[in-house]
Amino acid sequence: MNWLEKIRPPKLYRYMFYVEYRWALFFNNDTPAFSTLLSSLIMILFKSMFIVFFVSYLLNIDFFGMFLTGIHKIYIVFFMLIYLGIGYLVFYYKGKWQRIIKEFEGESKEEKIRGSIFLGIYLLISILCPIGGIYFITVMSPY
Repeated sequence: MNWLEKIRPPKLYRYMFYVEYRWALFFNNDTPAFSTLLSSLIMILFKSMFIVFFVSYLLNIDFFGMFLTGIHKIYIVFFMLIYLGIGYLVFYYKGKWQRIIKEFEGESKEEKIRGSIFLGIYLLISILCPIGGIYFITVMSPY
């Protein structure tokens, strides 16, 4: 299982994880690493869903309708468990989150401020992506 330890997320996501972790500590979160893992995965999922909705809009194919109308709920739960498992292996497995924190700990105050602003913009985009996805669903809806 040594290869699992070598898997690393891209630097953008590692930095996002680090800043979210700092925010979790600031708000006195009891489990900052785990809540940071979940919030990171939720943001990544939102943007992935937006990309699928946007591509389906461009290709004029109702991926959302095809996916949800013909699929059993157990498959959705299964997909989410696999998604969380992959996220666990990438961010959390054998203390990977601690290495991510150590990678960015030596930041200057300017870098921390710039990183927080960057993450704030990223969070805003992450919130707007599902709204954009809903818009594309309504545009493509036959009703």
